[in-house]
Amino acid sequence: GKGSMYEGGIRVPFAMQWPSVIAGNTRYEEPIISLDMFATAVALAGVEPKKKLDGVNLIPYLTGASEGAPHEILFWRQYDSDGLAVRAGNMKLVRDKNGEKELYNLQDDISETMQLDNAEAFEQLSAQHQEWNSQNLDPVFLGLRHNELYNEQNPDRFENVEKY
Repeated sequence: GKGSMYEGGIRVPFAMQWPSVIAGNTRYEEPIISLDMFATAVALAGVEPKKKLDGVNLIPYLTGASEGAPHEILFWRQYDSDGLAVRAGNMKLVRDKNGEKELYNLQDDISETMQLDNAEAFEQLSAQHQEWNSQNLDPVFLGLRHNELYNEQNPDRFENVEKY
């Protein structure tokens, strides 16, 4: 399901081409996140951002200059719906529309149909998410689910083109 915290909502293919740098037919299997695209572009531009970026420059991983995975752990959140996902290795914790946290092993169950009963992994991923989320700011802008509230707060949001 697109828009969810399950793999169907956050796992998407990503293609990159740079013949003089990345070997043709390279297939990279480690998980990355969309934030990496910006961090990669910034690194390639040779600029130093004023603030720390959440993403990672992917080029050293794609060329083999850096081994391992660019991330030990990945986090997602849906502020409007209180959804979350945390992935460390093949273990993934999800809280989606039902509000309950669920634990999965993506290596054995990519479709996330068999919840695991692993209290240690569950608590570890929950604690890591709580620590990460405590450092986040609330969104500055209202989300799509707050359209009615936004319209109330901004009654002149849409101009009447008939008056022109």
